[in-house]
Amino acid sequence: MKISKLILAAMASVSVVACGPASNAADDGGQSGSADASSGCDDTECAGECVDLTGDVDNCGACGASCDEAVNAFATCERSACAYTCEQGFGDCGGNSDCETDLANDASNCGTCGTVCPDALNGTGSCSETCGVTCDLGFADCSGDEGCEVETASDPDNCGGCGITCSDGDSCVDSDCVGSVLFNGDFKSGVLEPWVTENNSENGEDTEVLFAVGDGVLFSDSSGGPSARVVYQDFFVPDSVLDARLSFDFQQDNFEPLDPENVKAISKDPFDSDGDGFAQNAFRIDIVSATEQNPFDAPILFELFAPIEPVGDGDFLPVRISRPALGTFLRSHAGETLRLRIGQVESTFPWMIQIDDIDLSVTY
Repeated sequence: MKISKLILAAMASVSVVACGPASNAADDGGQSGSADASSGCDDTECAGECVDLTGDVDNCGACGASCDEAVNAFATCERSACAYTCEQGFGDCGGNSDCETDLANDASNCGTCGTVCPDALNGTGSCSETCGVTCDLGFADCSGDEGCEVETASDPDNCGGCGITCSDGDSCVDSDCVGSVLFNGDFKSGVLEPWVTENNSENGEDTEVLFAVGDGVLFSDSSGGPSARVVYQDFFVPDSVLDARLSFDFQQDNFEPLDPENVKAISKDPFDSDGDGFAQNAFRIDIVSATEQNPFDAPILFELFAPIEPVGDGDFLPVRISRPALGTFLRSHAGETLRLRIGQVESTFPWMIQIDDIDLSVTY
């Protein structure tokens, strides 16, 4: 640290009169700085006190000539003139007789006056005792090369901060990792795996129609009799889920009312054995337990989609489901394996369904 000294005023030379018999100090009470022979003072007497005018901050160069205070500095009297020494960490970089500059935090005077901290890529020069860089919002220096080269809002290897890595294949959106917990949701591969499909065959009237993949979509063809079928995929719930959304495109050709309230399990009731007046058609998407061996009557943990009226008649209908409750539910099951199940109960037949681009994405 360079010590700055401020010379505020150069006082005129003062003749120091040695105290002796010829002194007239008593005539003016000693205020003029004359010597008193009876005092025994070898320097100068000011207000009855013997002072050294060359080094006294209250009488610097003359009696009563005190050295004024300055910002962030302490005063000294050197050779009858006031001088100021900056406090540790401060400097007089403006030439205004004060130690106004904080050398530990001033990017234009870092450590010493005139030392400027340079800007860098996506960052501004800063000072914290030594020069550094303050990155612009959304950027970070993750390589230590004094440049803010990483855009943390969109870099999956540094998502929201250096070293925060999203899972393989996931993206970084607004500093949060976003990815699907399902695989092969667009069905472009032409195969069903890792989805699994089963038919709930209950009696001889059942036609065992399954879900299949064709022309890049998941479909269940119409059966020739009552039928109940599922297709499902198990998925892992990551830690720290912030939000979640289910999206898919849906098309069907059924004109009959749907009855998901009565059809909780994917099984047939073609003759309305419950007596509620419905033919028991249902299409629903739920999250169920992955530990249940029977995928048809596994307890429903979270209902995702269970329409009452026919939807997507003729054309594909985009369905987007984003509810705070879904994110809350998944957070409560962090680190677990769950099952997304698509179920269809076809009592009024024929009834064909097509699904495409199904995705359960999470933000974490």
